[in-house]
Amino acid sequence: MFKQVAKLIGEEYYDSIRSMEFVPSSTILMNAGNDPCLASCYALVADDYNLDETLETSRRIHESNAGIGFAINSYDPLSIVNKIDSMSIKAKREPSSMAMLSIDHPAIQKFIKARTRTFMLNVAVTDDFMEAVRKKQKGGIWKLLVKQVWERGQPGLLFIDSIDEKNPVGKIAATSCCGEIPLCASEACFLGSINLPRMVVNGRIDWKRLEHTTRLGVRFLDSAIDISDYPTREIQRVTRSNRRIGLGVMGLADMLKKLGIPYTSTKTAAAIMDFINTRAHEESERLGKKKGEFPNYYKSKLKRKRRNATVTSLQPTGRTSRLAGVSSGIEPTNIISAKNHVLMQAGLQQHVDSAISKTINLRSSATPEAISKSFILAHEKGCKGITAYRA
Repeated sequence: MFKQVAKLIGEEYYDSIRSMEFVPSSTILMNAGNDPCLASCYALVADDYNLDETLETSRRIHESNAGIGFAINSYDPLSIVNKIDSMSIKAKREPSSMAMLSIDHPAIQKFIKARTRTFMLNVAVTDDFMEAVRKKQKGGIWKLLVKQVWERGQPGLLFIDSIDEKNPVGKIAATSCCGEIPLCASEACFLGSINLPRMVVNGRIDWKRLEHTTRLGVRFLDSAIDISDYPTREIQRVTRSNRRIGLGVMGLADMLKKLGIPYTSTKTAAAIMDFINTRAHEESERLGKKKGEFPNYYKSKLKRKRRNATVTSLQPTGRTSRLAGVSSGIEPTNIISAKNHVLMQAGLQQHVDSAISKTINLRSSATPEAISKSFILAHEKGCKGITAYRA
């Protein structure tokens, strides 16, 4: 498997992948040598006018073992969700989909209460809405949302104003399935992660190894954009115009344990992510000088030229972290308070271009009020999204 990936992307990456210091996404690992599409996640707009085309594109994406975030633009959003949900897909794993709907949509209450087969549901809320929640002016809809999260762990929240403010280029349509990559319509992203426990030697962080792996990961993911095929020409055009990549991490909890530092040490975790983010930007800038900046650079908010519109994200790494034998993404390995969950996510978000996939895992005894307070705190601290689940 690792040889196939290196043969496709570049032999220079083989040692880091074989040692699992850098771990490409499960889509890349599964598809290398089998399926020419290597992107991990896509964003599509699903509406009443292009549904047949969207269904066919969705099928092709899911059969390439990738996930899709859907922006639902319809008076009957659940009808579209159910049609996508009922498709028969031939893939190596269960299709992963996310549907995003604005809190202002007329059918939002039905959406919040909906139960689906493969979909994750996210509600896009504005700063004005959250301010009204703090002033207790949105009691009915907020109580319904919190109640559903308390009962079944859905829906999640996306803080759309924060997402839009920090987005460097284009108009965001939806996020990846787990919320870590905000994307424009018909855009794809390529993911990979640094195995943080492998960066610890004799109880200390090997900063040179971490820098080497960070820069290598950026080059690998950028190369994958050009090597990959795409389900449609429009997806290829948008993706290669922005060249978004998501270099993340896995095994944060295990790394902190090896360093003898408690997981709740947000300052340490943030310093590590700041180092990665800075070096990743430097490498993307170097690539920009060598190969050219991403084509939409001059339409972007960025002040420094670089190869990729976004470079870092923090994804869940479920399958790949199990393959590497480390803790998933930035999740803890034991129960911590909801507040500490939020503070860790918020502390890391300051040093991540895109967003963070993280779940607040609560004890079964947690109350709806605890979930409500966690969501409000996440918004106040600058998170781009939040999900919660009672064990």
